[in-house]
Amino acid sequence: MRTEITAAEHEHYRTHGFVILHDFLDAAELEHWRGVFEDAMEKRGRIRMPWDTEGVKQDSTVFTQRVNLWQDHEPLRDLVVDARLGRIATELAEVSGIRLWHDHALVKEPYGSPTTWHMDNPYWSFTHREALSMWLALDDATIQNGCMYFLPGVQHQGQPDKNGGAGGHDIGELMRLYPQWRDIDPVAAEMKAGSCVFHSGYTPHSAGSNMTPRRRRAFVCTYMPVGSTYNGQPNIIPPDKLPGLKVGDTLEFDDLNPILYQRSPTTASA
Repeated sequence: MRTEITAAEHEHYRTHGFVILHDFLDAAELEHWRGVFEDAMEKRGRIRMPWDTEGVKQDSTVFTQRVNLWQDHEPLRDLVVDARLGRIATELAEVSGIRLWHDHALVKEPYGSPTTWHMDNPYWSFTHREALSMWLALDDATIQNGCMYFLPGVQHQGQPDKNGGAGGHDIGELMRLYPQWRDIDPVAAEMKAGSCVFHSGYTPHSAGSNMTPRRRRAFVCTYMPVGSTYNGQPNIIPPDKLPGLKVGDTLEFDDLNPILYQRSPTTASA
């Protein structure tokens, strides 16, 4: 696994709101991630969230998704809570430390529908301009099988109350909410398996249809800056943690959102 980012990659992220890290995993690491991913998905079955009592009756036509697999699959947990991932996220976000918000398995099935333009952070239980995600390609991500697209350089313009209808059928709804973005050319994030892209929670993104007879697998780790506070949206917070949780409370459930990396006071001031 790559453990360092270059100055140019850091600058690209800060300027455009995303950065692709090619060959993030080597061949052996990729095969390990794939094996752990498939085992975790098989054992989770049709249960989307760890606390669900009933499985989904039918997965979305956009993708098959499972959330927080790390909580009930030890080998995947070892991969997700890797401090090296937390350090890269902390450096890109330029924050004091990073907690895991959740993991997210995303499988665009053969001939799966496109993903609408959206931003992520407006859906989460906290609002933070420096929240971010890592999207890891477990298969080659191409134009043909529905790679991601990003709208560059607007990550500081999005508003928490305008998330843009992710999961709906109107791929362009976000552009009606933000008409000033309509003339910006999206960037296609094609990448080989084992590469990843880090992107801001406010960077608009979408994905095309999978126009192949093969699945396109991706695994996402979403990161929350240390000190983030509850905004009133339950999102992935389990029902047993919601009683007593008030808007403005610091989200610091170590069993749900462990700290992956925290700068030392010396590092933070450097």
